Amino acid sequence: MLYSAGTMSSRIHKVLAADVETVPHEVAEANTRLQALEQLVHTAENRLDESGHARRVGELSGMLAQKIGMLEDEVSLIRQAAPLHDVGIIGIPDRILLKPGRLTGDEFAHMRRHVDIGSKMLSYGDSEVLDMAKMIAKTHHERIDGSGYPNHLKGDNIPVAGQIVALVDFFDTLTRRRPYRAAYAIEEALNKVKRRAGTEFNPMLVTAFMRSLTEARQRLQDKARSPKEFRMQGSVDTDTLFDLLLSLAHNRKSGRLGLYLGFSEALLYVHEGQVIHAEYEGESGEAAVAKLVVQAQRYVQMDFVLEPWEFDGDVHITIEIPLQRLLLSSAVAVDEQLAAN
Repeated sequence: MLYSAGTMSSRIHKVLAADVETVPHEVAEANTRLQALEQLVHTAENRLDESGHARRVGELSGMLAQKIGMLEDEVSLIRQAAPLHDVGIIGIPDRILLKPGRLTGDEFAHMRRHVDIGSKMLSYGDSEVLDMAKMIAKTHHERIDGSGYPNHLKGDNIPVAGQIVALVDFFDTLTRRRPYRAAYAIEEALNKVKRRAGTEFNPMLVTAFMRSLTEARQRLQDKARSPKEFRMQGSVDTDTLFDLLLSLAHNRKSGRLGLYLGFSEALLYVHEGQVIHAEYEGESGEAAVAKLVVQAQRYVQMDFVLEPWEFDGDVHITIEIPLQRLLLSSAVAVDEQLAAN
């Protein structure tokens, strides 16, 4: 995967890696609270059909923090705390959260309460991650021109971590479908971010974010163009992707397919004409393929790289059903989801 999500501060991780009897009670309690809050975030994502949003916000926030030169400890804290930015949404009723149209004034005021709900939920506990998460939850809807909420903070009065998550959250939300609109293409979302530089977002952060994403995409393109490592590369649309996958089912050679959807990478391992394992956005096996098919609908073109790969048991087999049946079931699931929406 392009990014890998963390769930604990480096200090907590080191302690938990030691013998269990040496784990201080307060550290174990902090870890338990983090896990509980992360589960609430996952529940909220399921309500919004936004699987992976929290993880992406965490990783993109860490990437941006690193780009502007923050210390590694601070980068790590932001990466781990940012996924909890919207934990307070768990307290917003579905009639508002999932409303397919524009919110009324009263409904929007109710929606804004998720900031206070989240910061209160993050107040119980004593760890660097929870402290950072509370601050982010409280300030990630502030705007540098003072038009944000809940406290109308302006400019440098907004903590840098809050500014970072505000930008990243806005960008990632735009690239995902909502009940009241379709998802924006990445280029469209970036243009919307740029137009808000100097009003909603710190111009310095906007510039750094653009550079970070450009560099990430360039690394993927350079990797795909390498003639020494890869036998086949190019771009495909959704229909051609299905044809490519089916062609692999008739090829007895082993290979690894890297598919790049925006800034996320999916990996599929093929052995003796069978896709035996897949990884995409935190999912593996059949669930990863199904998620990949759903996300692929958003992209007109997707870059791909197919390279030779020798199966030596280093990849755990998670897919055992025939590829044709797997793709069919995934396509049916997509159709049912589209029909439901």
